[in-house]
Amino acid sequence: MGRLTPVARRATRWALVVALALPVILLPAGFALSQGAAPVKVKATQSVHSVSYLPVYVADKQGFFKKNGLDVEVTVTQGGGPDLQALLSGGVEFWFGGPINQLLAYGQNRDQRTLSVVAFFSNLGINLVMRKDTATRLGLSERSPIADKLKALKGLVIGVTRPGALTDMVVKYYLAKAGIDPKDVTVIGIGSGATQLAALEQRRVDVAVDVTPTSEEAVRRGAAIMLVHNFAGEDPNLRGFLQQTLVVLPAYAQRQPDVVRRMVRSFVEAEQWIGTRPPTELAEIAHPFMPAIDQSLLATTIAAGLSGFVSPRIAQSGFDKNQELLMAAGILKEMVPWTQLATNDFLPQ
Repeated sequence: MGRLTPVARRATRWALVVALALPVILLPAGFALSQGAAPVKVKATQSVHSVSYLPVYVADKQGFFKKNGLDVEVTVTQGGGPDLQALLSGGVEFWFGGPINQLLAYGQNRDQRTLSVVAFFSNLGINLVMRKDTATRLGLSERSPIADKLKALKGLVIGVTRPGALTDMVVKYYLAKAGIDPKDVTVIGIGSGATQLAALEQRRVDVAVDVTPTSEEAVRRGAAIMLVHNFAGEDPNLRGFLQQTLVVLPAYAQRQPDVVRRMVRSFVEAEQWIGTRPPTELAEIAHPFMPAIDQSLLATTIAAGLSGFVSPRIAQSGFDKNQELLMAAGILKEMVPWTQLATNDFLPQ
């Protein structure tokens, strides 16, 4: 299990402690680690803990980082934004992020170009839940048409992980889809996981937007109904959305291609391992990182999202779903060629 210690700015850090290495799965010809060679120490960031980061937890616990000669330290920033800034500033070598914030940074400044090098979750794991009493007052249920659910957002208080995070962008996307002026809702940052559940139970928000499995846990507790279950593909416009990738700076990839290939290989092997194990075993690995979530619910949730861990290859269609979301929300003005910000060149041959 990762070693958790507090750090400034409410981030969470753990030095990834790895288990015994598994047999080699996809080592390219000529690759070998010297006996007794010291592992390469690298740092990475991710925004929150969620099921979509399952390959990270597996690469840690099952020893894929270690087998590939890596000692990885991860910082969790409790919301998107600071995680990417750490990469751009040179504070970390890797970012467990995705195309959304890559596109935003590149749109603001062409010098802020980053590179996705492996896909590790290809579904959108951002869901909307609504407090039960709010849903009753508005005459909504989980079976109501999506269009009706989205129109009902007008005038409500909506909680996201933090302003500017992907959860916030999904809200902007849905407000635009429903024709609602952003001034007609109140959007506040309420963090993720336990703090988001508390905000619902304390009636500080009408709607909460967070990653799987926090949304499912809110429903299990009886605090909310599922408003839009993207993790299960409820919104057809967002199916196949490329949410999570391993991201580096192009200069680092050019300077340290071997280290990048080791990281990519770790994710490929982790995804392959995920495909051979039952959801209950995967939930045991993920649960220490999300202790507020019931473990049986975690297993059920993982089972529903296994299709997102199938392929490490970055698909243009999944990348462009991110651009479509940003354009519909009025955030992105024009499409960016996906090969500017992504490559499959570091995948094992």
